[in-house]
Amino acid sequence: GGRDAFFDVLTVRQLQREFCLNAPWVGDLIYDKRRGQPVRLERNPKGKLKLWVPPRSETAPFFPKIKGGAAGDISAGTGVSPSVLSMFDARTGCKVLEYVDAGLYPQDFATYVAACLRMFTDENGAHPLFAWEAQYASAFRKRLMEELHYSPCFRRYDEDKLGKIRSNNGEYGWSNNTKAILALMEQYRAALYQRRIFNHSEEALDEVLQMVYTDKGVEYRSKGKLKKKDEGSGATIHHGDIVVADALAYKMITELGFEYDEEEKAIEQWPDPRTWEGREKLHEAQSRRVEDEEWA
Repeated sequence: GGRDAFFDVLTVRQLQREFCLNAPWVGDLIYDKRRGQPVRLERNPKGKLKLWVPPRSETAPFFPKIKGGAAGDISAGTGVSPSVLSMFDARTGCKVLEYVDAGLYPQDFATYVAACLRMFTDENGAHPLFAWEAQYASAFRKRLMEELHYSPCFRRYDEDKLGKIRSNNGEYGWSNNTKAILALMEQYRAALYQRRIFNHSEEALDEVLQMVYTDKGVEYRSKGKLKKKDEGSGATIHHGDIVVADALAYKMITELGFEYDEEEKAIEQWPDPRTWEGREKLHEAQSRRVEDEEWA
């Protein structure tokens, strides 16, 4: 809870208590590594794939119709930091998928992404809209788009100072610069705080607490090397990879037209713990919760 923290620790802990839950399905995806096509799902308590929307079948068709927005944070695949795939449902605002693996090279991760996202389609047969960090991702992009022909993929358009698009072609992938990461994190934070989206992953919300303000904007405050490798992903260093993937996946559902319906999803705004009034309301809510548990 330091002064430079980008996310408020009390608010994040409350979000974890309200919405985080163990993934109802954990396991592995068996897929064609040449064509990037899914074959079957296998339950495995130590698997790297977490799903908050249980599959209806272990083979195609795997899931009911989902309009998804997905994103990837790409690592070198050398076991230091993980590559992450995240997906949100563009109708409910709920996180439905998380995959974390430090052992896949960018080209191999691209194959996994294609196979994984091809399990999902909407009513029109479209796969999830997918974005990735553009820096150092040329091999990933080539494998995903040119060799495996996955679509749709996010295309960014640069604008001049007057807001006019400089190029009609656009570039694939999301450009992570100082202004872009600050804007992305501000939008993601607002969506979480206002309960417009729901991140069920406790690990993902733990990571947001390491995002800090700097002279250049916002960045991840590294925890340094872990005492032992992460048993799930195999990573030895945290870099905020899940945070970036989640925030970018949220951006993708907004690209698909996700809007918060105030009437259908009205939720009382949680008190701001940074104010005296907010802390009083938090204390009152906690007291009511204890009383309810005693009566139960």
